[in-house]
Amino acid sequence: AASPAACASAFQRRFCPEPIDLNGLEEGAGLAALTSSRSSASRPSTANADREQLRGMVRHERAQRLHAEQALNELREDLEDIEEEKDVVQRALRERTDQQKKIERDARLQTVIFRHQREKQQAACNELARRLVEAK
Repeated sequence: AASPAACASAFQRRFCPEPIDLNGLEEGAGLAALTSSRSSASRPSTANADREQLRGMVRHERAQRLHAEQALNELREDLEDIEEEKDVVQRALRERTDQQKKIERDARLQTVIFRHQREKQQAACNELARRLVEAK
């Protein structure tokens, strides 16, 4: 799988026109020539094409459109898969966090219980020691 940055740059190279540097152009005709030469490179002129060439161009355009639609559908499916995986990971993280909180709460409660038992045993020992001293 390609990185998102690589996909974005490939998408930009294919579908986004390059910026035009207007600083180097002296007249509007230069811009028009630049624009027309760029568009003729990406789309062939149909004015001088015969019927077979036009059919070929239409077939080529349809094939490109179909390819783009298939790529779009694949990307949508990938996005759905990634979103499902994200939901699973978030759910697992939430469950793990809840388990960790429960363990910490249980540990605190156990500490309180042990402390109480120790104090109770200490009190019982003190009471027995007091009785022993009194009995002597």
